[in-house]
Amino acid sequence: MRIAIPLADAGTLAEEFSRAGLFALYDVHDETRAVGYIGRQNIADPGCGRTSSVLREHGVEVVLGHRVSENAV
Repeated sequence: MRIAIPLADAGTLAEEFSRAGLFALYDVHDETRAVGYIGRQNIADPGCGRTSSVLREHGVEVVLGHRVSENAV
């Protein structure tokens, strides 16, 4: 399972999912639940509908974030 965490900058959680232009990506191994850091993904033009599409293209299944609006997914 791939997880994305929206970031405001290199080390701060973003307040809103759809406005975040940077995401930390992690993989969780299904059997062992071991977590591995994949890297960061920049979103050139973040916004409702666009951000989720880019993350899906990178295999993201789960987003851990502070605030996600209905229009963002």
